[in-house]
Amino acid sequence: MHSSYCCMACALDQLKELEDDNTFITSAKEQLALAISYAKQYDDTWHSIYWITAKAATKRRIIERLNHLAFDCYTALLASFEHINFYVEEVKTTKTPPAWWNDMIISLTLAYDAIEKEHPQEISSRQLNLFECHDMSFL
Repeated sequence: MHSSYCCMACALDQLKELEDDNTFITSAKEQLALAISYAKQYDDTWHSIYWITAKAATKRRIIERLNHLAFDCYTALLASFEHINFYVEEVKTTKTPPAWWNDMIISLTLAYDAIEKEHPQEISSRQLNLFECHDMSFL
């Protein structure tokens, strides 16, 4: 997840340079920042446990958390792609892209490829918790 984190962080830094008050760009920045935070949490969680001496229950709980973080990171990254595509469709005839636009797209593509290569099982589906509901008004 570290390579995805680095690529997404580079892309966000370049995207922040865009001086545009477009709602699609704002949403893309927010989704990309969210994906970066999930990737950072993934790395922090992965390195927080000493796997050799950990109990099996602890390992299962940590692996479940890592699976959720990888899925959420991938979902937020795809949402940022969607917002960027909407922005490009909206302004493709009126504005020229900045010189760094292609570098940002390459960074996002590398992040996407890295997540798909490193976490194919985690991003394909997410296990739902049975008792995750916080609103118990239906009882």
